[in-house]
Amino acid sequence: MEIAIEKILADIERYKTVEEVILVAVTKTRTDKEIAAVLAAGILNLGENKAQEIRDKSLVYKDASWHMIGRLQKNKLKYLIGKVMLIHSVADVEMLVAIKEHCENRQESCKILLQINPSGEKSKQGFSSQQLEAVLKEYENDGAVKIAGLMCMAPYTEDTEVIEQTFARAKKKYDIYNDGRFEYLSMGMSNDYVIALKHGSNMLRIGSRLFEE
Repeated sequence: MEIAIEKILADIERYKTVEEVILVAVTKTRTDKEIAAVLAAGILNLGENKAQEIRDKSLVYKDASWHMIGRLQKNKLKYLIGKVMLIHSVADVEMLVAIKEHCENRQESCKILLQINPSGEKSKQGFSSQQLEAVLKEYENDGAVKIAGLMCMAPYTEDTEVIEQTFARAKKKYDIYNDGRFEYLSMGMSNDYVIALKHGSNMLRIGSRLFEE
């Protein structure tokens, strides 16, 4: 596992096109020993797919910065607001409004990423270009919800050209709609993070590849 971590960190330095890249270690199903090893390596950004896992693990690993990377449920937002550094997977206006209401009710603020679907896959959610423009304007000066960038996932394919096209489109959208408030372009996972780095990602979400022995 130590070798796997070193390789990924070396790849980041080799292929990144931006000054700083944040590595989010996806810790779902991982043991306490594995999580401790990641933290000991200086990787303090941890990602989970389920809100309940963040609720529970944030009480144990208090030095970590938590990221919600899975599909959101309105009735589980109470486990996230005030506990996460970033919610990556806000995929529609309805969920965005729900997050805003939770934040206002609890007098908290929350950073989020808007999920986009540059590959056009029917199985994936995401804001259209028209929706992005409207939402960014509406939430420009919002005190509860800060839109901090975009997130996308590449198709599950071995065709690197398709992955390249997906990430290139995502970066183009990021550049077009970044009015100065964006901080993060979250794209790149275990099987495609090098391609993502080459296309301007500054936040990776890596699970299985990080924990290889």
